[in-house]
Amino acid sequence: MEYSSIRRYLIAVSKDFYLIKHHDTFFAYDYDHNLLDQFHKRFTNCLLISDYNQEVYITEFEKEHIYVWNVFNKTIKKVIYTEYNAFHIYNCIETAEDIKILYRGEVPTRDQDQGIDKYISHINKKTFKYKTELVSRCTDHYSPEKIYFIENQLVCSFSENGVYDKYRRFYVSVKNNDGWKEQIDTVCMDEPVFKVSQSQKYALLGSVPKRGYTSGEIKIFDLSSFQEIDTFQFYHVIVYRILVNFFEINNETYIVFQANPKPCTINNEIWYTYVYSLSQKKVIYEKKFSFALTYIQDIKLLIIEKNKARIESRFYKNFDESLGMDYIMNELVTRK
Repeated sequence: MEYSSIRRYLIAVSKDFYLIKHHDTFFAYDYDHNLLDQFHKRFTNCLLISDYNQEVYITEFEKEHIYVWNVFNKTIKKVIYTEYNAFHIYNCIETAEDIKILYRGEVPTRDQDQGIDKYISHINKKTFKYKTELVSRCTDHYSPEKIYFIENQLVCSFSENGVYDKYRRFYVSVKNNDGWKEQIDTVCMDEPVFKVSQSQKYALLGSVPKRGYTSGEIKIFDLSSFQEIDTFQFYHVIVYRILVNFFEINNETYIVFQANPKPCTINNEIWYTYVYSLSQKKVIYEKKFSFALTYIQDIKLLIIEKNKARIESRFYKNFDESLGMDYIMNELVTRK
């Protein structure tokens, strides 16, 4: 099957272009690999590419502003999102009307030893004015991890703070007129990762073991009911945050994740990539190298990123999704 490729990993993708980064410079290319624009700034990260106007939201380390970059008009706008001393942005989501940023920040008038609270800033897209909402105090037992917008509802995941043994508690709450209402109450291990599928039908909670344990874990939830529908474990002893994502194609949902199987040491990292099928409720593929899968249904584009035998991102235009996962894994995801 014909494809085009580049020798880079992708920072982010949209239906019109993709981003790569090299030496503190972001480059935006269309899918014919024509350069659209570039943006240079040290200590920056891409938060999000807008689904509404294809603008790129970029954060600068420990700054109270973000950059709104229009790659087609070649314009950059600096937007203030907080009056506090911002230390870290956790993530960014958007609606048709506003941008929402979850971050931790310190109120300048408070004593330094009182710690850092967590907030959501709601930025109006037309006026770029913001309103700040306190989500948790530094003294709270639980801390927000990520925010999402699911079925016109604001959703936040919370993780337990402090010292714990093998497991910590993990919550997912939905905001309504009365505040945050808890929908998921479960346990996880270290470095929790909560992800929502592209269709917003499912969510997963991945976590890895603390030192001395050898099993990572992924839990899967149905977002129509917020009920857990499956959980599975895998061998993993290195305390790195799990790399895991949903992959949806041909009306099927898969989870693609990487783990470090036996034998493994810090100095000999042999990463395997696994594909778990939600319909079959089991791992159906295993490859002895790292790869990632993305499918943009609007433009029928399949993207495969891999590091064997070299770092490469491949673009398959007009991909026939009816070929299915067997074809992708057996014919396209190869070392060559």
